[in-house]
Amino acid sequence: MSLMGLEPLHTALRFGLVVSLGAALAGCAILPMAAANLAAQGATGLVALSLGPLADMQERSATDRCVMFNAKGFSVTESLERREPTAEGDPRTFEPAFWRPEFTLEGYPQVEKSRTPAEGMLVITERSVSFVPPLGAISVRIPYELVQDVELRRNAVTDEPRSMIVKSCFGRFDIVTFPQSRNPDPEPTTEAAVYLKARVAAFRTAADN
Repeated sequence: MSLMGLEPLHTALRFGLVVSLGAALAGCAILPMAAANLAAQGATGLVALSLGPLADMQERSATDRCVMFNAKGFSVTESLERREPTAEGDPRTFEPAFWRPEFTLEGYPQVEKSRTPAEGMLVITERSVSFVPPLGAISVRIPYELVQDVELRRNAVTDEPRSMIVKSCFGRFDIVTFPQSRNPDPEPTTEAAVYLKARVAAFRTAADN
């Protein structure tokens, strides 16, 4: 074969080597990007996996705590007698207040029953929150050992405070509302929720120490 015939072959070989080298370099550049992408996806997956067990652990811990205090004799008490809490420090009262209970077993909070709230007085002490109605209605006392959360619920449209919800052990929710005046100062729903949260927090801190 003549030298002139070999020249196109050499050119083709050189072109092929250049293309192969370029592809290899591009592949090297893509590998870190692909690795980073996989790492990011893996991190997202790990976060998702870790949040599930963490939520389950917190729920089990709250349930165990409720069972423990219940075994020690702590419970939500209801009575037809008008009982105001005594020997629990200086009580703070809010009245008039309207109260009704809701329960997870009945579908709450997805489903709320059409219950007529009872009118009475809300009493917050250093150890419990109570609803004290007139004679003949049911009074309720919830010890702080069983209180899990205090929520201030607002109107979805106006953002005004609508009710205070006391969540306690075993799927119980006590919903307290207050009459709304034109110029409430201070606003009773917010004031009661903030005060009760502070009392519960102080009680837990003292109990932990």
